[in-house]
Amino acid sequence: MAQLASYVAVVNGDGVDAPLPAGTTYAHKLKEVSIEAGKLKVLGMTQSTSTGFVACFSEEKDLFAVEHDLRLGENMRCFDVCEPVSSATLEKSKRSLADARAVLVINGQLDGPTGKEFVASISGDNADQFAAAFAAQPGLICKHVLRSRWGDRDVIGGCYFFESVADVETYLNSGFWLGCEKETRWKEVVGEVFEIV
Repeated sequence: MAQLASYVAVVNGDGVDAPLPAGTTYAHKLKEVSIEAGKLKVLGMTQSTSTGFVACFSEEKDLFAVEHDLRLGENMRCFDVCEPVSSATLEKSKRSLADARAVLVINGQLDGPTGKEFVASISGDNADQFAAAFAAQPGLICKHVLRSRWGDRDVIGGCYFFESVADVETYLNSGFWLGCEKETRWKEVVGEVFEIV
């Protein structure tokens, strides 16, 4: 099975023009774009002009170096990637990370279950079904299932790589995504769509 990186850092904000960090497994410069998704009920999409990067790391020490870069602090969010379900989405999609042209980042705070309970619900016997459902979405290359690295809030989400921005728009307007919104017990859910530049 293809193995995704174990950690994801998303850095973005108005005017952020930091270079891609060293030690990444894969990384992309990003420019935020707007899409139309009028049926969303839970997910609130940001509408700004931010730039930045997504950086994926296999080694915690490399992520640690970026986390402690004071120039990026207020514009950076770092996450653990839940495995093996994340890598299974890449394997089942039969697509290549090299074809990624768009990134969707979604984060929300769990409203009831703990982070450990959420991860358990998509692991084990459920992992294959979960991964297959996401991998079947048009243009979706992979979903990094995210969990916050901070212990005081159970923040979960996804860092999705897509083949195009149009595929992201299709995904967020799909019955599949609207079902995910409804079935997940979360609040303060925010999404951002980026074009890879």
